[in-house]
Amino acid sequence: SARQAAGGGGGESSSEEEEEDEACTACSKPGELVLCTRCRDLWHLACLPVPLKILPAGDWFCPFCVELHRQKADALPRQRAPSHRL
Repeated sequence: SARQAAGGGGGESSSEEEEEDEACTACSKPGELVLCTRCRDLWHLACLPVPLKILPAGDWFCPFCVELHRQKADALPRQRAPSHRL
């Protein structure tokens, strides 16, 4: 199962019918997919904007979640260094 390949299986068994429904967010085709830790979207490694050659270990975030996180970080007010004027 794609979810197990991405580390999200946790010993759960899924029916063959569910596995057939798993498809890449980009191309809508099944295959070996990586699961986004945050939004649970599935991707082929080759369909990513920057294709990967190996399945990443641990948490992995899809391009949409990475961009959303970047936008939220950019929206935070920047703290200025304290002034050392006397």
